[in-house]
Amino acid sequence: MSEREEISRGLVAGRSIRSIAASLGRAASTVSRDVQRNGGPQCYQATPADQTAWDRARRPKTCKLMRNRALARLVALKLMQFWSPEQIAEWLKHTYPDDQNNPVSHEKIYRSLFIQARGAPKNMTFGRCADFRIRDRLGAFSATGWCDQPGPAVV
Repeated sequence: MSEREEISRGLVAGRSIRSIAASLGRAASTVSRDVQRNGGPQCYQATPADQTAWDRARRPKTCKLMRNRALARLVALKLMQFWSPEQIAEWLKHTYPDDQNNPVSHEKIYRSLFIQARGAPKNMTFGRCADFRIRDRLGAFSATGWCDQPGPAVV
């Protein structure tokens, strides 16, 4: 909070972002990002900026695919068509270049898949597709443990 107050006082005094950052021992890009996220140089206020930062950092966050059911259905459809998460993420970027709500990284898609695979309730993921896809990739599990398997081939 004290750093944000220093940023606010520096902006009111007409100091540059770089000089404010140097006095705080922070990178100029960090200070600039905080100012831009919280109203810009003319509207920046320390208290609302601090509250907004705490709100953004609040955990746990719901998965983007849980918040946007239409997007979840679209991702599930592509997975059922055997698209990889990387292909889906790239396709979404190219299909919806101006839509800030749609981009989903392949990591988020993988995370949604593996939450389901690790036994989370289905209502915590975006649908049955995740379970279906993992089972498809891994196939049936062998009941034979590694110690019961034959040893390495002798040459």
